[in-house]
Amino acid sequence: MAEAGDLLLGDRTRSPEQALVFAIIAQAVSDLFGGQSSDAGTVRREAMAFLTARSGPWALRRREECDCVGVDPDVLRFRVVAILEGKADFQQVHEKFRQGVAEARAMWAEVKPKPAPVTERVKRFSKEELYRLLPDGEFSIAAIAQQTRGTEQAMQTLLAQLGKHGLVDRVGGGLFRKTREPLDPLRLPRIIPKVDPMKAAKDLVFSLLNEPRTWTEIQESLNGRLTESRIRTVLAQGVESGELIRGEKRRFRLRDASPALPQSRVAANSG
Repeated sequence: MAEAGDLLLGDRTRSPEQALVFAIIAQAVSDLFGGQSSDAGTVRREAMAFLTARSGPWALRRREECDCVGVDPDVLRFRVVAILEGKADFQQVHEKFRQGVAEARAMWAEVKPKPAPVTERVKRFSKEELYRLLPDGEFSIAAIAQQTRGTEQAMQTLLAQLGKHGLVDRVGGGLFRKTREPLDPLRLPRIIPKVDPMKAAKDLVFSLLNEPRTWTEIQESLNGRLTESRIRTVLAQGVESGELIRGEKRRFRLRDASPALPQSRVAANSG
């Protein structure tokens, strides 16, 4: 099933050493989607782990071998998973491999990480959110917990914090009330806006890619502000969405960025 490897990895000229490593990766693709031997189940399971693991020794080995042949390991994983989940398919693949693809998808449905069961989550309020919900009259912790579907312990903690700001008074008998004094805006707890960590990471990485940069240059420029995994995810998703271009020597740049002129042309134009 060499054609499957070419479709996923790309067909290009390689040195003998790179050709050997490429053959190993292509064989894993073939084992996953076309295994027909008596131990095909075991072979397919190992190939699936090698091609789809997010962490651990299989993911590390995939990264090392992909780096040897200039293949992005995360993009390879995205493409394999897309086929396993039926979101993409091989084109021009021999009919005899259709059964292997179906069996691989069935196996993936069994072993892929399952989402956490949907349970009724306890609503978590910030101090300012709780203050807005408090009634004008007297209230108990139990009543507020029932109203907000929060725990009494959490409500007690938040009410204590509001009390420190002078926004809530204890009136006795386990009852509380809002302070009757006019509120000073400067005494209100500061509201900190929520930040999407993936969007923040994307904005940070993309801000560096108006000119082509290698993975190493990106990592050095960020100087530890993002983890290696987060940077690779941003780059892989950017390539998949078409926002980024991965050019020669695995340099990434924004698709809409103007390519840098060669130094010879710059000198000629300036002369």
